[in-house]
Amino acid sequence: MKKVQRVKYLKDYKLKRKKHIKELKITLSVKEYEVFKKEATKYGITPNKLIINQALAYKNSNYLVPKSIDEDLKQLIFLFRNIANNINQIAKHSNIFKKLIGTNKIVTNLATLEKSVIEFIKKPLLSSTKEDDSKKP
Repeated sequence: MKKVQRVKYLKDYKLKRKKHIKELKITLSVKEYEVFKKEATKYGITPNKLIINQALAYKNSNYLVPKSIDEDLKQLIFLFRNIANNINQIAKHSNIFKKLIGTNKIVTNLATLEKSVIEFIKKPLLSSTKEDDSKKP
């Protein structure tokens, strides 16, 4: 009786899964697979997940940022925010002692720099993708 229940369960599970998940199968040469496998290790994911991420990133014109670079960029943004905080403290100090220090321009430049880094993370440069396309046979 248990075997019949298991077979029914698996059949029901497969039918339910088909409604929510679609499978796509591709064939790669060993060399192609090794290229994806090597690249996937940079991101800490499987080759299948890498291919999915690359396809979606290409569709949405986004970058896939390797873990090491992503961590560096997050650290960079953290440092920008710390610098901005320090400048705000300098401005507060100068207001308390009635000495004017031109910090508005510095804060504005830091905000622009942070915005540029965030945009760089989210969108690829169009010129670099055109150059890559022109190198293809």
